[in-house]
Amino acid sequence: MKNLLNNKFVDPLVTSVKRDKDGDILAICGPWGPNDKTISVSKEEAIDQINKGAIYMIRENRTLLPLIVVNPDKNPYLRASPDKTKGNNLDNLPDCDSC
Repeated sequence: MKNLLNNKFVDPLVTSVKRDKDGDILAICGPWGPNDKTISVSKEEAIDQINKGAIYMIRENRTLLPLIVVNPDKNPYLRASPDKTKGNNLDNLPDCDSC
């Protein structure tokens, strides 16, 4: 499935994140720009899009895991859908330095 971002259908794979000085995620990043340039989507925009049915995924080994909104009514945040491992969350993705 693909998402609509800036009137363009994009692959939902998240490849990196932007963090604040405390390590909290501010944005998710992926190859969604022209010529697959890495661009970011703010955490708030991603939460809004997911709540409206968009899908963003992270890759853990050969498995794609959807991002979910946690605590949607008060201080919502993003994380990967739980599975049997602890190593597949957004905190393990590299920093997005290019966007």
